[in-house]
Amino acid sequence: MAIDGRSVSFVNTATFGGYPDSVRLRQKLQSRIGKWPAAAVAMTRVLAAAEPLNIELDGTGHSVWMLFVGNGNYVPTDQVPMSRSSIHTGTLDVRFLPSEPKASRTRLLWATVTGTLGSSPAYVRRAVKQLTVEVEGAPVALAADGEVVGDGTWFEFTSDKNGLALYRKR
Repeated sequence: MAIDGRSVSFVNTATFGGYPDSVRLRQKLQSRIGKWPAAAVAMTRVLAAAEPLNIELDGTGHSVWMLFVGNGNYVPTDQVPMSRSSIHTGTLDVRFLPSEPKASRTRLLWATVTGTLGSSPAYVRRAVKQLTVEVEGAPVALAADGEVVGDGTWFEFTSDKNGLALYRKR
């Protein structure tokens, strides 16, 4: 992965939009109220005040609330990504929340509650080998594996199916 030409690695996930902002706020709050309550408070505050990001995904324009890039194919494919069977497929699981159609945040919540997220226009999923993202305007924060790793306007994501060696005790 690269941010404005600077190489950065991630093992599991990379996101921008509301999520990195909520990570920063969660980090400020968690020493007082604990990690999970801080995460819930932070995400609620950030999404309520969020402005959509105008981006290009591989040259195609979109207005989004958040972008998720997972290393490997996450399941379930029609819900919030929870797990994956492997990270060595060379595939990126890309999901984003468009700011259109109207009331997309309300539609997103409704689809999540009713289990219809996979067919909702408020949720898009794609599986790709690589992804280039350009952000219009000011740099945005990118979170990789749960930590904010930098700000940028140009991001390139790839997955190296041979790039991670795992060791374990016998």
